[in-house]
Amino acid sequence: FTFFPFEEALEEYDLAIENAQEQGLEWKSSWFPIFGYMGDYFLLECAPESPPAPVYMYLSHVEGVPRWYESLEKMLLTIAA
Repeated sequence: FTFFPFEEALEEYDLAIENAQEQGLEWKSSWFPIFGYMGDYFLLECAPESPPAPVYMYLSHVEGVPRWYESLEKMLLTIAA
């Protein structure tokens, strides 16, 4: 997975929303891609009612979107360790 610079993350977000609508895939508008690889993403939950911003794993070929980390901070600490 590659970390997306902000402009690229915006492009991936728009593309994911478009693909979800066209193909009937599960995608919440509050999910923002922060890392990705070929249509699979680590997503930051940006809904204000979902602190502390959990991180989800979206795999295009798997049903369901599980929470992968409790927060972006915990994800980054895990990667750093």
